Amino acid sequence: MLKEFCKSWNAVYKSHRAEYHAGSVTIVEKGTQAKNKSLTLNCGEAVSFPSKQFDGYDMFSALTNSNCDGAFLMTNEEETYDLVFIEMKSRFSSQEVFEAKNQISETRAKIKSLFQMMTAFPPLPIRKVLGVIETKQLDEDQEDLWLKLQMLPDEKLDFGWKLFKYGVFEGKTLFDKELNMPSTMTFSILLSDNDHYTVSYSDIPKTA
Repeated sequence: MLKEFCKSWNAVYKSHRAEYHAGSVTIVEKGTQAKNKSLTLNCGEAVSFPSKQFDGYDMFSALTNSNCDGAFLMTNEEETYDLVFIEMKSRFSSQEVFEAKNQISETRAKIKSLFQMMTAFPPLPIRKVLGVIETKQLDEDQEDLWLKLQMLPDEKLDFGWKLFKYGVFEGKTLFDKELNMPSTMTFSILLSDNDHYTVSYSDIPKTA
């Protein structure tokens, strides 16, 4: 199904082509200051969308051009699909995580708009919309701060620390029956221990 979806997408968006993958997908971070150089997800089938190219559309000119590093439609163990957005950060901090959330949310809004224009293709059964924020392992000072924050009530934690505390965090999105998308978006922290990190998609936490 995803191979057919990719062909249909490319027929509509000729200058912003998607790519079909089987077995794995890799995001390469090209920034010279980036500490996370690449992230590889071992998976089944996947379609990657050119999130960095979305800004070429006049319809998105009012947005901030702040896209995440990768946007994917992936098969899952239930043989349905997940819409996955990935942003890689060089360090864990509340500010970095909050910025990643905004980049993911903006890219999701763009993807949703483009999906709505694919009227010739039937809606896919999308089980989950997932935002994955990959950061480096915490240093000792960050770990000490996090342990102290464990004692604070939830209302005292901002998005970044709350997300790290619980592993995943669900936020409301606009439900769209026509696109068959869920009503919440789940954010997940992925702590990497390698500049070129590889993880199985099935091992990423997805349930709050």
